Amino acid sequence: MMKVFNGLLDLIFPPRCLLCDELLTVKERHVCEACDIHRFINDGHRCIKCGRLVDSVEERCEVCKEVDYSFDQGFALLQYEGIIHTTFYRLKYGKRKEIGTAFGKMMAKYLEDEIDHLDISVIIPVPLHPSREMQRGYNQAGVIAKTLAKELNLPVDINYLLRIKATKPQSSLNLRGRQNNLKNAFSISNQQQYEQVLLIDDIYTSGNTMDQCAKVLKEAGTKKVYFITAAIANQHR
Repeated sequence: MMKVFNGLLDLIFPPRCLLCDELLTVKERHVCEACDIHRFINDGHRCIKCGRLVDSVEERCEVCKEVDYSFDQGFALLQYEGIIHTTFYRLKYGKRKEIGTAFGKMMAKYLEDEIDHLDISVIIPVPLHPSREMQRGYNQAGVIAKTLAKELNLPVDINYLLRIKATKPQSSLNLRGRQNNLKNAFSISNQQQYEQVLLIDDIYTSGNTMDQCAKVLKEAGTKKVYFITAAIANQHR
């Protein structure tokens, strides 16, 4: 029955390439052959802290050498460059929720081994402020997190971590502005304690969002905080 339902959905809303937005053939999944998703996979020598690509002789990127982040380790599916920017714009501002679902499935496929080694207690999405989530219609990190959890049969808690301060978009601020923007922006909703948390977000840039979320989680008793994002900006800005 579910296969029939999904087939009807594909007829009504035919799947499109995540990158170029052209219709996919029946043999293609998520990204068309012409766009070739493999050229954007964040694969190579990575920072042992945040997962950003680094030179083979370096263990940490330039930022992680200077900043003592509260999270323990992170990974990313894609490099945030080129046409990838447009994909995330459609996800955030174009009402294209299905892009988040596709990213969750791809993260499960490409990063399953890394996740298996982490012994995760729960998957938690980075929250949006309620006003922004209402305006957008969904939290893109929540869509990714729920899909990833379903694909890997892991628990997910979308209500544990809260965003209690309406902040400016991080992309519009410099480094100091980003740090101040997120102070006291997050909180915990209840007394539940999770040993090892996997945070999920769409894009990792400066690391300030993950840092503040991890700080709040550890203050609530979490021992280890890891993260996975759909993309990472390998050039810090």
